[in-house]
Amino acid sequence: MALVGQNNMELLQLEAEVMIYERLFNYADSLTIRGKVGQMSEEVVEIAKTLDKGRPVEYFLTAVKMMDKGRYNDASFLYYLGDLRYRFYNSVNPKYSESHDGALLASFQNALGEPIGYYLRSNADNFILVLKKCSEYHLTNDYKFYPKKKDPTKFKKEAETLNNVIIDVEANKVKYQETWGKQRREFETNLNNILEQTKEK
Repeated sequence: MALVGQNNMELLQLEAEVMIYERLFNYADSLTIRGKVGQMSEEVVEIAKTLDKGRPVEYFLTAVKMMDKGRYNDASFLYYLGDLRYRFYNSVNPKYSESHDGALLASFQNALGEPIGYYLRSNADNFILVLKKCSEYHLTNDYKFYPKKKDPTKFKKEAETLNNVIIDVEANKVKYQETWGKQRREFETNLNNILEQTKEK
């Protein structure tokens, strides 16, 4: 009886995951048609300024809320901004602990980075514009919780790392679109296969 209940729970979780990705991909596919490529809400900048006053983990927690609301560009912007802030914080903080802040960043990168990555890679132009806005925001808005004056060079370096990704994608957009399209198809096929196999148990 417990095994049946476990299988049902697993099936429900997989069905929910499939629905999340279907919604995410449908939204990404419609960006160009709806003229929403690279667009974010005006509110997200104010949200970011509030988050700048707190620990870097808050960017990720807020990005999760944006994802749940279907605000994917807002979520992506906050995710990458949080990544920049957290990397800077970890590289400069003398109390940095790999088992704490290092592990926490890696955990969010794994859990949240996958859906956001698939979303952004579904539209290369949107990917580029969201990352550009994130890099620009990082450079023009100080991280008040852990200010850039603690190490201006490392603060700038984080944005440069992101800019190198942008430059690479811009220069090789066609190649990336082909690669990312293939990865997405394989991911969707695998997810649906796992769902079907679970239904058959």
